[in-house]
Amino acid sequence: MVRKSETGGRRMQRPSRMLADRIRGDVLSRLNPGERLPTERELAARYGVGRTIVREAVLILELLELVVTRHGSGSVLASAGDAPAPMTHGPNASATIGPFELIQARLTLESAVAGLAAKVATATDLRRVKSTLEEHVVLLEHPLTDSRFRKIMTVDSRFHLEIAEATHNLALIQTVDFVRNYVGTTPEWKIFLDVYERDRDQLDLALAEHRVIFDRIFERDAGGAQKAMRDHIFRKWGGLRDELVQRKLLLDTKLFAIDLDLDL
Repeated sequence: MVRKSETGGRRMQRPSRMLADRIRGDVLSRLNPGERLPTERELAARYGVGRTIVREAVLILELLELVVTRHGSGSVLASAGDAPAPMTHGPNASATIGPFELIQARLTLESAVAGLAAKVATATDLRRVKSTLEEHVVLLEHPLTDSRFRKIMTVDSRFHLEIAEATHNLALIQTVDFVRNYVGTTPEWKIFLDVYERDRDQLDLALAEHRVIFDRIFERDAGGAQKAMRDHIFRKWGGLRDELVQRKLLLDTKLFAIDLDLDL
């Protein structure tokens, strides 16, 4: 199967995308919402492909909101109740939040939060954030097992939330918590974890960036804290965008529009 590119040329579809189309026609059409797909191993054997291709194909189906992967129970055919949580207020109350909006929200919100924290954080707040940062350092001093990686992700998220808590603004705290929790439900986040789980350099870089963010907050440098947080989030999600492009999974072309020079 071939498609015309935006430049008018023709290119072959990536194997994972071709497999996603086959699974959609052969498997999903025979399932009821909530019923499980065959396992990764079974799909690989059935279609004569490697498990990496199967994994990417299932991710494509997740991005299309056709499949949901649940911890401990595998992948199932999505139902209406499995769709990402909609907005609950305002004129767009029935809309779901896309990856572009999530990235833009984090760039705008968390950078401003870091700047405010630099102005108003108490000594107790700073000690709490520093303790979390030190815990992150210790975790990265040991071999990266699955269990340790999950702990690192937990500590990473806690670092960001504690900075929000250091603003002492409940609206900001709850908004940061909502956005971060929502991000964790998206298929893009699973790709992000896949990228970072196998790249120790990226984990080390994230820690180094956290140190810079903390240092700017500790120094009461609001502008520096804001820039450090913005650079950190942009760099991580820029890496995810590149990964999505490489896997031919980038469905939201607006992701290309995000740039550090944007006046968000």
